[in-house]
Amino acid sequence: MDLGKSVYWNDEVKIRIEGEKKYVNEFQVFERIGRGAYSKVKRVVREYTDNGQHFQDVYAMKMMHKPTLVKERALRYDNNGQMEMINNLDKVYNEIELWGRINHAFFIKIYELIDADEHDYLYLILEIADLGQLASWDYKQELYIRNQAIFDLVINWLGENGLVQEGISEVEQVARFIFRQLAEAVHYLHEELKMIHRDIKLDNILFSSKDMRVKLTDFTVSRGDIGDDTRLFDSEGTPSFTAPECHIVEEGGYKPKPTDMWSFGVSLYAYVQQIVPFYSSGGELEMQINARTKELEIPPTFSPELKDLMSKLLTKDPDARLSAAETLYHPFFQMGLPPAEIDQLLQQ
Repeated sequence: MDLGKSVYWNDEVKIRIEGEKKYVNEFQVFERIGRGAYSKVKRVVREYTDNGQHFQDVYAMKMMHKPTLVKERALRYDNNGQMEMINNLDKVYNEIELWGRINHAFFIKIYELIDADEHDYLYLILEIADLGQLASWDYKQELYIRNQAIFDLVINWLGENGLVQEGISEVEQVARFIFRQLAEAVHYLHEELKMIHRDIKLDNILFSSKDMRVKLTDFTVSRGDIGDDTRLFDSEGTPSFTAPECHIVEEGGYKPKPTDMWSFGVSLYAYVQQIVPFYSSGGELEMQINARTKELEIPPTFSPELKDLMSKLLTKDPDARLSAAETLYHPFFQMGLPPAEIDQLLQQ
C-alpha cells in the first residue's frame, strides 16, 4: 500500500489503561463522535511538550475491526469492466491509499495509519471538524435537520462582512457559501487527482469553525485513475444520492464524473429543502425508480438561479450535466462578492 509522504504508517499498536483513561499509542481516547457501518469514530487527544510548553492536539480516530471486515465480501467491477471479488478490508486499504493522495483544505486530512498484523483493529488518525456534518436525517419527521451551529456561524460571518443579500433567503446564502467550497473540492478531486468520490451526501460533508471550511470525508467507495475514457459498471454509494445511470447499468457502463455531480446536486437540494428530490417513504428502491422515471420537481421557493442550477445538475442525461468547473461558474455561485474575494476574507 502506497501512502505517499503525507501519511505516517505506524505498525506498532500499544493499548494501555491508566485508571479511567484509555490510550492507543500516544492518543488518549474520549467520546464517540461518529460511526459508520463498520467503524467507530472517537475524539482523541495527543499531549506533548515542546521547549517547555505543553500542547494538546485534538484529532478524530476512526477504528475498524479487521476480522469483521475480512468476512464481508462483495463483487465489484474494475475500471475495465472485469468482475472481481474483494472483501471490506481491501476496500478500507484502497480508501486509505486514495485518501493519502489528497492535500486540499476542503477535505478531512488523514495523518496516520496505526495497523499491526498481530492486532485486530486498525486506526486512522484524522483531522477533526468540530461542528460535524451539515445535516442529519430525522426518521420520524422524514426530513434532514440542518446543523444549526454551522448555519448560524456562516450567516453571522456573512453579516459581519457585509455579504448578506436582500431578497435572497438565508438558507440559500448559507448553501451558496458552503457548496461553492464543495464544488471546488470536487473539481480538485476530478481534475487534479483523477478520482471520484461516489458517496457525496450531507452526512459526509463536515464543517470546521477553525477555518470556516467544508471538509469532505469518507472515501470508502472512491475510485482513482479516472480518465476521460473510463467507464464504471457497478453501483456504490447511498441510493437516494446516486445518479440514475448507476441504478441499472447499461452494457457500456457509465461515465464516472457526472455521477458525483448528480450527488452534489442532490446534496444541495436536500440542504435547502431538507429532503432529497424524488423522495419516497416507500424506500430506496422506489426512490431509484423515481429518479429514473419522474420529472424533477423544483420548489417554487427556490431562487431563479438555484432553479436553473438544479435543472442542470439533476438532468438524467449525464452528458448534459454540469461539470464541477461549470458549476463553479454558474450564476448561483457568482452572485454577491466574487469567490476570490471571499477566499481572501477567510484567510484574514
